[in-house]
Amino acid sequence: MSVVVHNLQEAILLPEGLVETASRAVERTLALEGYGTGVEVSLVFVDDERIRELNREYRGVDKATDVLAFPMHEEEPGAVPGAGPVLLLGDIVVSLATAARQAEAYGHDLSYEVAYLAVHGVLHLLGYDHENDRDYARMRQKEKEIMALLGLDAFEGEGELVKAARQVMANAYAPYSGVRVGAAVRTASGAVFTGCNIENASYGLTLCAERVAAGAAVAAGQRDVVALAVVSDTEKVQSPCGACRQVLYEFNPETLVVFVTPAGTRRFKLRELLPEAFDLSEK
Repeated sequence: MSVVVHNLQEAILLPEGLVETASRAVERTLALEGYGTGVEVSLVFVDDERIRELNREYRGVDKATDVLAFPMHEEEPGAVPGAGPVLLLGDIVVSLATAARQAEAYGHDLSYEVAYLAVHGVLHLLGYDHENDRDYARMRQKEKEIMALLGLDAFEGEGELVKAARQVMANAYAPYSGVRVGAAVRTASGAVFTGCNIENASYGLTLCAERVAAGAAVAAGQRDVVALAVVSDTEKVQSPCGACRQVLYEFNPETLVVFVTPAGTRRFKLRELLPEAFDLSEK
């Protein structure tokens, strides 16, 4: 997977890390939409005058805008002999001047705004649009999800879920490891179910917080898990073990997962944590 960045403007000085953040936004969006290696996207930074010209020429709109996407979906031979073809998805053109104004108006930094516009542009390359209310809602939800997975935003309802996990962590039974873990899952209905780790002198009988929470949801007749929060009082991020990942994958590989410790917060989709999961469902 390749992101080729061109800076064709001079009005806005690129902050340190902006190109890396924007490239990561493009790569993560493509990965979440099922694209792997052998894909190339061009990300071009221009000024208001140039993006206005492009907007007028290709969309018939004579004004500057923040981002334009030009799909290609064409294959070309790989640069390395023997390598497979490269799929050129297209170009994303961002006006840094407009992005800077929007960042100031919305109260966040330029790197965040450009990352969001990059995600928006990639989704357009992949066929997402916002011509009607339903398509707008679908695209906006996808953008929010990806920004959260990039660590730039929180999941919708994340605060409530983390709070529930933190509260139940206090009930953890962990006399052997001394590590207390709380977990909370949210189902499609909006219901929240919690669990904490329950250790045992026979270590193999220990129950992880994530499976206890998932079991509570299933016992209540709700298997459509959509989000999971895991909270620990240790500095090290306590991500779900392999067994918990497999158990949760059974119900929804698209589950949004957030880990919270005093050291920080990380976010993933479950299928990112368990690639090539064991699955008996028919494809």
